[in-house]
This record gives sequence, structure tokens and C-alpha cells, in this order.
Amino acid sequence: MYQEAEFCEGVNPELDGFSVRTRKVARYLHRHFTVCNSCREEEVNLLEVAERRTKKESAMLFYETLVMKTRGFVDVKRADPYSDILFWKRPKWEQMWGDDTAHRVNSENMSLWR
Repeated sequence: MYQEAEFCEGVNPELDGFSVRTRKVARYLHRHFTVCNSCREEEVNLLEVAERRTKKESAMLFYETLVMKTRGFVDVKRADPYSDILFWKRPKWEQMWGDDTAHRVNSENMSLWR
């Protein structure tokens, strides 16, 4: 619970307009973007990100990803119905959260709801 707060330190919720939950999801996605960058992949697969999550957590993760898409932080692509949902960060992501790898999270232990 306190780990999530660390990522949001220095970010004023009144100024950025994101809910705490959206910032938690951004922190969670940040880890996956970092891992994908080390593998030289630009896109992140939502199925991989939501692995070992409950249906409720997966739905919330998808919803918050769409919130970030609306704000221009990520882009989302789905080629065909029932195909994988892919997303990647846009330049605005770097402006807001940068490439801060000091706040990595263990995806198995992170609760998106706390």
C-alpha cells in the first residue's frame, strides 16, 4: 500500500487530474513498459499485464488504461474482434512519469485495489 504512494509522491492530484487508482495502474504499467523496453518491444499485451489477476482487477486495469488513453498517455490497438489488446506509451507518458525505474513493483505482490 505504501509502495503505491511512493510513485505518486511529487504528483499533485489536483494538478494532474488522475485518481489514485489511475496512478496506481500507471505505476503498474510503468513496470511492464520498462520490461518491454529491455526486450526491445514497443507494445505491451493487456493479456500479459492482467495475468494472474481476478476478473474485477483485469476490468479495472483495462478501464484505467482507457482513462490514460483518453488523456493521451497511452495508445491502444486491437486488430480484430477477440484479438489481443496492445498498448504502448506515448510521448506524454515520459513528460508525466518519465523513465523512473527506481519505483519498480513486483507484479505478484501489488494489489491494484489497496
